[in-house]
Amino acid sequence: MRERTLKNRLTASMWTLPVMAVAMLVSWMWRGAFTDNNRLLALGALAATGWLLAELNSRFALLRVRSRMVSASFLAFVVAMPWLFDATGSLAVVTVAVAAAWWPLFGAYDVRAAAGHAFRASLCVSLGSLFFPPLLLLLPVLGFCLMVPLRAAGWRVVAALVMGGVLPYVYWGLYVVLDIGRLMPALTAFSQTFDFSPLDLYSLSPADVATLAALALMALAGTLHYVRTAFNDKIRVRMFFYVIICFELSTVALLVLMPRAHSVWTMLLALEAAPLVAHHLTLSRGRWGTVWFWVSVAILALPGVVKLLAP
Repeated sequence: MRERTLKNRLTASMWTLPVMAVAMLVSWMWRGAFTDNNRLLALGALAATGWLLAELNSRFALLRVRSRMVSASFLAFVVAMPWLFDATGSLAVVTVAVAAAWWPLFGAYDVRAAAGHAFRASLCVSLGSLFFPPLLLLLPVLGFCLMVPLRAAGWRVVAALVMGGVLPYVYWGLYVVLDIGRLMPALTAFSQTFDFSPLDLYSLSPADVATLAALALMALAGTLHYVRTAFNDKIRVRMFFYVIICFELSTVALLVLMPRAHSVWTMLLALEAAPLVAHHLTLSRGRWGTVWFWVSVAILALPGVVKLLAP
């Protein structure tokens, strides 16, 4: 029988997501989202990401109980760390691109004709890379996920993956070539985004460090909990979570390799950590599960406290 603690009521309540959505809207209104087009675009992208995660959880049954914690967890990150998403501005579109790519990716599980799914998944990532070109580095992760956990290998799948990744750049290339004066500046700007130079750690603010530490700790706890309890889920759900973990580990690797874009990679880490954190908080049992829930709330509040107190 399911425990009826406050923690379980909160994670199972249908009101959790609407409350977090209202909290996100209020916090962004406070930051002037409706007077700044860049912030307004970011707010719309984050709201779309929350909706995609809610529908993804509903369609693919990521949690074994009725809960909206997958999208609520992501919105909780947005509410607790608004400066992270605000700093990236329009780059918040990349969260929509990756969340949208998960739909066809999950749909490719154990499907014979998975080329269409592969094409749509890579197309989503490639479209997102028009805003943040290093997102293209996630295309090999798509290929690995299709071939290993999702069991959708084949030369047609590989060809579709390449075509989906190339198509947006065919149109982008035509647009740039037709405007000769913009060709070299566009190529230079594109190449400069792939910056693998080390970051001066002293240039990070205390809030940036606290944000990354809080997300990393919660993501690690959620990942370890899932690996330890994965046997409770159906095989197909395990494969979906393994895909999310692959994306999460890849994002951490890219954060290490390209630390100057840490704000975008940290934002993506929040997206990828949300389903794992939701699984942990919703399905953990016993006294320690309740303790960790409230510890997680404290960890989530920590970056905000540091932001207020830091000079």
